[in-house]
This record gives sequence, C-alpha cells and structure tokens, in this order.
Amino acid sequence: MERFDQIIRLWPEPSAATLARDIGRPQSRVRAWRFRDSIPAEAWPDIVAAAVDRRIAGVTYEVLAAIARRKTGAPARPAEAGAEKGGVPANA
Repeated sequence: MERFDQIIRLWPEPSAATLARDIGRPQSRVRAWRFRDSIPAEAWPDIVAAAVDRRIAGVTYEVLAAIARRKTGAPARPAEAGAEKGGVPANA
C-alpha cells in the first residue's frame, strides 16, 4: 500500500464510519484523515489492533511508517524496499 486512504478503505463500507467505531474516534476525524491522506502516528496502535481484530491483512506499524516516510520524501530503509518488492527483508 502506498497511501493512508488505502489503509482506511480496507475496512468494510462505510469504511470511515466502521474504522471510527473500531478505534473509538469520531467519524468526522477519520473522514478527514482519508480526505487528507494522513493518519497521525498516535492513532496507529489503535488502527493496527483493530486490523488484527478484523483480520485485515497488511496493516502493520511497518506499513504505516513506510507510507509516512514516502509522504515526507524520506528514503525507505533497505529492509522495507525489499519487502515492498516481494523480497525477504534483510533481518528475516
């Protein structure tokens, strides 16, 4: 995944409302995150836990951090670059 809005859209429709309920945040806030393509880091633990509860694959701290780095233009770490291309991370 390359964008935060893609993370939000993994939840069942209506995705923003469903995610908001799962993490105990106002629906308007989650919709704003989707619109801005931005999820604050302090929400990541709740989102990762909610994804685990719903068995939504691909929502990890590593994925969220990689999206954040791409948005800021920071270079990806070598292990993430390999994992994104389907390779095995260096520390595996």
